[in-house]
Formats: sequence, C-alpha cells, structure tokens
Amino acid sequence: MKTSIAGKNIRIGSSMSEYVTNKIRQSSNKLLKDVSNFKVVFSKQFNDYFADIIIHDTHLGTVKSNSHSHEIYTAFDMAISKIEKRLGKFRDKISSKEKRNPKKLAFSDIPDLMSPVKPIVNNKPKEQIQANMDKVIIAESAKNIEDLTIAEAAIKMDLSHMPALLFNNKASKRLNLVFQRHDGNIAWVDPG
Repeated sequence: MKTSIAGKNIRIGSSMSEYVTNKIRQSSNKLLKDVSNFKVVFSKQFNDYFADIIIHDTHLGTVKSNSHSHEIYTAFDMAISKIEKRLGKFRDKISSKEKRNPKKLAFSDIPDLMSPVKPIVNNKPKEQIQANMDKVIIAESAKNIEDLTIAEAAIKMDLSHMPALLFNNKASKRLNLVFQRHDGNIAWVDPG
C-alpha cells in the first residue's frame, strides 16, 4: 500500500507520521485490505486541525473522508473512523446480498433511490442565462467510464463524495447518470 502523509501550511512531525502509519496498519488487516493508495493531508485554520483522507480501493474506487478538531490526533481518528464505517457498511451490504443472491446488486437493493422527479422548466431571461455561462470549466482528470449496476453507481458516488457519476449500465449497455438531488435523494437518468 502506497501511503502519503502531508501537511498544508503545517509541519507534520515524525510522531504524527508514525501514529498515522500504525493506525493504517491496524485498520488494514480487515477493512483496508484492498486499498492501494492512502493519502492523508493535515491543515490548520484558526484553532482547528483538519484531516483529509483519500483512499483508492480496488473494488469501490476512491473513498474520501475529512474531519476537524482542536487536536490533530483527534481529527485524524475521526476521519479514519468515518472511512472504516463506510467501507464496513458497504462491504457488509455487498457480501450479504452476494450470499443470498450471487448476482450483482440490483437497483432495488438501495431503498428510496428513486422518487418522483418533477421536470424543471427554464423560465429565466436570456441575459440571466448568458451571465451563468461565464463560469470557468476546469477539467480535473480523465476518468474511465465503468460498467456498473445502478446500485453500484449510487454506492460509488456516495463513497467518492461526488455530486454525479456517469457510467455504463450493465443491464441496458447504455450510458447512464446518477446524481445527488437538492432534497438529498439520488436521481437516475437513463436516456432512451
């Protein structure tokens, strides 16, 4: 496992690096066994320390977590605890579904994934639409479009803290999209 520990406008001492490495080893025996990259970035704003963790899991993809506290060790402990809970929850869910049914997770496995979506009609004047078009588009990185079920796509989007995920639907073999709605639910788009 490739581990990276860094500080943003803060110096990370050898004791903190050793603490993080030991915590990763403790967690890696069960939940983090499929993690290939583990990145921790510490920062400080005013009196709070922030710990951001980004891991790459071979099955679930990129999983992110962050936390803050008045103490740097507590911030890290809270952030790694969040990752362990997420990974445990989704691994348990996937393994229990596979034991009952060896097929992949289906769309019906995630409750309340779909709720009625009202079409949005754009009634804004042209000047207001044009003003919104002046925003800068920034490309972060090139990503492969994966073949996933709808449930897997929703899980991956949730674990990655992404607002949307484009994927090839395993069932229909078409390009689909899942995204986080403003009401907290997840919407699924399958263009016909």
